[in-house]
Amino acid sequence: MKYIKKRTICILFLMICIAVYYVYAPNITVRTRSADELRCDNIDTSWDSLNEWEQMDIPITKNTMSAETKNEYYALLKDIHEILTENGIKYVLGAGTLLGSYRHGDIIPWDDDGDICIRLEDHERLFKLTPIFKKKGITVDYGCISCWSNIYKDVCEYINDRSTIDSNFAPIPMEKPCRNTPYFAAFRKGDIHIDVFHLIPIYDKHNRKMYTVYGNNRLISEAQAKAMFDVTKCPFGPLSLHCPSNTKELLCHQYKNNLQFPSLAGIQNKNVIPGMWSGQDEDVAYFMKDDKNNYTIKNFMSS
Repeated sequence: MKYIKKRTICILFLMICIAVYYVYAPNITVRTRSADELRCDNIDTSWDSLNEWEQMDIPITKNTMSAETKNEYYALLKDIHEILTENGIKYVLGAGTLLGSYRHGDIIPWDDDGDICIRLEDHERLFKLTPIFKKKGITVDYGCISCWSNIYKDVCEYINDRSTIDSNFAPIPMEKPCRNTPYFAAFRKGDIHIDVFHLIPIYDKHNRKMYTVYGNNRLISEAQAKAMFDVTKCPFGPLSLHCPSNTKELLCHQYKNNLQFPSLAGIQNKNVIPGMWSGQDEDVAYFMKDDKNNYTIKNFMSS
């Protein structure tokens, strides 16, 4: 009984501390779509409500990006946008950067990097632009998919198997060190970096094709991939950048139908949604090996 009372008192004390923190901690104001707009029961993408978005005060934490760092990100993204666009390479914002544009029209204040996506076939064209980026003080790195992580292991094994029969694929190291692979890149300027994910095709034993966007085993269809690079302009702080025409559909797919604002604890853990996740779901398209060691796509989608 004494233990229960002590536990209750501790919980109440913790709740009071959290409430006090919210009231008295320094805040920043962010613009955000309403909770209804962030629901995934409607996956149509619209930017028309931008001027009606809500204002939300959130506490400043140790992970909150400084104004100086934000401006450095804006400057880097502006240069990337201009150089890629002028040279005919299509890109779109991706991952947390895309979520930031869709949910806030800006950088997520505690997100510590930037993300864009290009098509796999544009990889070599990207690196031919290295001298142009260098004039802007931007380094272009090959980078690598982290095949030693369970999140990416399936795709890496697929790439290595596919490379034995398809010259469009090159083998990739399953362990560190891993450099100079054609499936990933990164832009760097000072302490700021932008990851460049590649849209990688996945073929199964029936030659059916789907795609992985971020190197994990959550596949999108050929129609979704096509709409992804049917680009549209989207807000990102003071910039107007490129987003997929099916932005919300892709975000709901990536973040398991959960685009809402995280809790304070989530913000402190750098979560961009309420809780984070890894691995695949049985209800989305993914690939696996069958009993004859051939690849097959489960829950295949053509559109």
